[in-house]
Amino acid sequence: MSPVKSSSPLRVQDVMDILQGIIDPHSGKNIVSLDWVSGLNIDQNNLAISISIPPEKAGDYEPLRQEIERKVKTLPNVNKIMVVLTAHKENTQQSMKTNPKFRGKYDLPTVRHIIAVSSCKGGVGKSTTAVNLACTFHQQGFKVGIVDADVYGPSLPRMMNLKGRPIIDENKKITPHTQYGIQCASIGLFVNEDEPLIWRGLMVQTTIQQLFKDVHWQDLDVLIVDLPPGTGDAQLTMIQRVPLSGAIIVTTPQDIALMEARKTISMFKRLEIPVLGIVENMSVFQCPHCGETSPLFHPGGTQEEAERKEVPFLGQIPFIYELSQACDTGEPFVLKNQDHPVSKIFQKIVNQMLPDLK
Repeated sequence: MSPVKSSSPLRVQDVMDILQGIIDPHSGKNIVSLDWVSGLNIDQNNLAISISIPPEKAGDYEPLRQEIERKVKTLPNVNKIMVVLTAHKENTQQSMKTNPKFRGKYDLPTVRHIIAVSSCKGGVGKSTTAVNLACTFHQQGFKVGIVDADVYGPSLPRMMNLKGRPIIDENKKITPHTQYGIQCASIGLFVNEDEPLIWRGLMVQTTIQQLFKDVHWQDLDVLIVDLPPGTGDAQLTMIQRVPLSGAIIVTTPQDIALMEARKTISMFKRLEIPVLGIVENMSVFQCPHCGETSPLFHPGGTQEEAERKEVPFLGQIPFIYELSQACDTGEPFVLKNQDHPVSKIFQKIVNQMLPDLK
């Protein structure tokens, strides 16, 4: 009779702890410190692990693959496991220092806190929220950067009025654009605005690596990351490889958006990333003529969902014309209207997050 498996969720850190004990027989180092763990995906306690090995010794590593499979199977809550070996070129794989919170992540010593702004559904105002949060942190005296990791639909160049290709220095590091006192990086600065980005998974992973490891971030207190909507390669690569301090979920009160927000919260919790809170965007429509507000969707659902998921409810942002117009003109709303009630909402959201960032 096969052993009874636990129904509790499989934890990424438990898997990484085991992988840290897997030793490369040639170098004597563990495969995590060698940065060979190129992929780790958990779906309903079914586990897929991708290990990148040196191509010239590819035939030597089948015993190592079997060892990984055998040891990971000892975890009480693994249903199925698949371990795949892939070959990499040595000069393209750089060793990364281990992070005490999650081993194998990028080492970003010049950045104190990294906050992901995420949603599973597109069109909820995630990028608008990310840009205005970054500007609000800057207004409060923090050194701030923002990464446009939405590799399929980069909007940061338009929203922050960024012009020209980035400069690449003699060390092949990208110098981030600085606009309104905020350091900015986006794949949108390397392509024409009307050019579609049609990429497969490996290209997405490589691009995300460049936006973090290959950008010369200069002494940042906070780095805001605008994630693409969904839970695919781009999101998982970023979450698993970037040492996040936490994540903010953006949604609208619409039922379908809230359903997707639940998935986003579950994704971060499964990957053991703190959820700093949920923001309800487009909570009401505010008439530009009389100032009267009217609900666009069923009211109250976001706060109820936050309570159900036991995450902080950070605030409600109304739909106003000036906020969307500021995105199109490239001058963030909170910078133009510091005393506006909506700017005060962004300030309150930032203030609620500060205790979690100390």
